[in-house]
Amino acid sequence: MGQVPIVLLLHGFPELWYSWFHQILYLAAHGYRAVAPDLRGYGDTTGAPIDDPTKFTTLHVVGDMVALIAALGVDKKIVDIFRVAYGDDHYICRFQEPGEIEAVFVSLGTKKVFEKFLTHRDPDPFYFPKDKPFGALYDTPVILPSWLSEEDVDYYTKKFEQTGFHRRNKLLPIKYSGNFLFNMLGKWKESEYSGQSVPVGGLAYYVTAPSQE
Repeated sequence: MGQVPIVLLLHGFPELWYSWFHQILYLAAHGYRAVAPDLRGYGDTTGAPIDDPTKFTTLHVVGDMVALIAALGVDKKIVDIFRVAYGDDHYICRFQEPGEIEAVFVSLGTKKVFEKFLTHRDPDPFYFPKDKPFGALYDTPVILPSWLSEEDVDYYTKKFEQTGFHRRNKLLPIKYSGNFLFNMLGKWKESEYSGQSVPVGGLAYYVTAPSQE
């Protein structure tokens, strides 16, 4: 109900989508598109065997919601939130294009990259401008703290010089700083149809949960 932007309403236990009935009406009246599904195993959902607890993990439930949002045609990405809040130079926004950041790291030198990362102590959001990687810290000499030795930095340097910052068909080994969308959604995107349906507003959307590893 309502129009974009979408508000996803998730019920708890022991509840159903109906728990959000009044909120749905309120949000729709104020221009939002309210989406309140029955979660896997609740209400009118079908497909996953009730007697198989391995099909009801958090991973599966989150996968249902990812597929539901995709089926609704929502094109706004998680990264957009960071872009709006912090701008294009925020590191999560900058680390989305495969190969781009890796090239910057190569130009800087692996050891310098780790000296900068391992000694970064600014509590403010981390920016990685195109014209000056590491911002004001780019030209600042690195003084290692007492708890970080040259041997420590050399260990990281050696390992990443062996593997690179990007392997074929892999993300940056530093997963937290890599492609956020692929880290979060890649398994669901690449998995096959599983037959689980989640009724929403009288419509059944077919979703896919990733295999367990």
